[in-house]
Amino acid sequence: MKILIVSLTLPPENSATANLITRLVGEFQKAGHKVDGLTVKNDFTDKDILNVNGMTVYFADYAKDTPVDNPCLRRRLFDLRKRISCRMSNFWRRGSYQEVQAKTIYKAMKKYTLCDYDVILCICAYYGAIEGVLRYKKKTKINSRIALLQVDPLADNGAYPAKQYFMRKEYEKMLYDVCDAVFTTPIIYNKCEENGFNKDRAYPVEFPLVCEPDSSLGVNLPEREDGEIRCVFTGLLYPTIRDARYTLELFSNFSDKRIKLYIVGKGQDALLTEYKKALGDRLVRVGVVPPDVSSAWMDDADVLVNIGNSVMNQVPSKIFDYISRGKCILNICKSDECPTLEYLGDYPLAVNITEKTDLTEEFCRSVEERIISDSKRTVPFSDIEKKYYKCTPRHVAEEILQGLAGEK
Repeated sequence: MKILIVSLTLPPENSATANLITRLVGEFQKAGHKVDGLTVKNDFTDKDILNVNGMTVYFADYAKDTPVDNPCLRRRLFDLRKRISCRMSNFWRRGSYQEVQAKTIYKAMKKYTLCDYDVILCICAYYGAIEGVLRYKKKTKINSRIALLQVDPLADNGAYPAKQYFMRKEYEKMLYDVCDAVFTTPIIYNKCEENGFNKDRAYPVEFPLVCEPDSSLGVNLPEREDGEIRCVFTGLLYPTIRDARYTLELFSNFSDKRIKLYIVGKGQDALLTEYKKALGDRLVRVGVVPPDVSSAWMDDADVLVNIGNSVMNQVPSKIFDYISRGKCILNICKSDECPTLEYLGDYPLAVNITEKTDLTEEFCRSVEERIISDSKRTVPFSDIEKKYYKCTPRHVAEEILQGLAGEK
């Protein structure tokens, strides 16, 4: 088959969705399929077309038609236009997608005449991608089958305004009706009947992210102190969705000074500054880093730290990167309903705790002792691959290809 992947983020961009796409594209190619991509321009390139790992990627630019010769000024206008469009109310679909994104994808498909594909697979995260594709198909009458891969929910996405819930739900219901196939997470799939979504062409698939990590040789990290137990969190912190206060309080109660917490990412600067006073050099703020450096930090960690989401219908993709490394995982959940527990509940080296647990001296000591004892242990990847085979790129790619062929 010839497959066009449409997403507002594609490799080589550094995002969770782009990482997922990289895994799938490789498996599609191994199976003998031709894969191309369409996305919007980002900081990685100013070209219109680029070859990325054997995939021809077409780029659309929101401000492409701006008649400005000064590239710096042009970039500023582009960023300003983007910020304005993101903040404006979307009266067309009341928050289901951003109109400027849908128009951009539509115009790019028209510009590049992207009509000679057996399947157009829209990967959303952001639903402007599939809206632009559906408009293009309606206008041009192309024969391509349209498929949706949901990596984030739409109607039940807690990050979106509650007042727009019913409009989002109607739009998502429409997608399940008109798409030739919908691939979605098990959590979303299990709510299809409750939400009134058509399951005839819907398929539950896991995130295709459990795979043997690439070597991060060549990346230099700060040297360890003697006996240091390096605990690493990677990702973004938010006061509402992913609040680090409980985690920082827990680490403040550890008595072993060898335990250090490294924050690789950004967010909650004021909170980190507050706890830096208590933790001193046991709290290290690394900041935002390129993908290879982030991977190196995970490779070097003794303990990988997951700070759970307050949203119960989204699994943080980083836990699959953590699982793949077979290391001790300190999994801090907001509640007993945290979806990470389905994956880490019986992971051999998981330390699962919920934030409702009081940080008593006895409890903190027990967590500390478990971290110390498991920090130098690992699970062989061969065992990981068997246990989590449904989350491997090969298995998920096979499920998607079978679904595209109409097999249930």
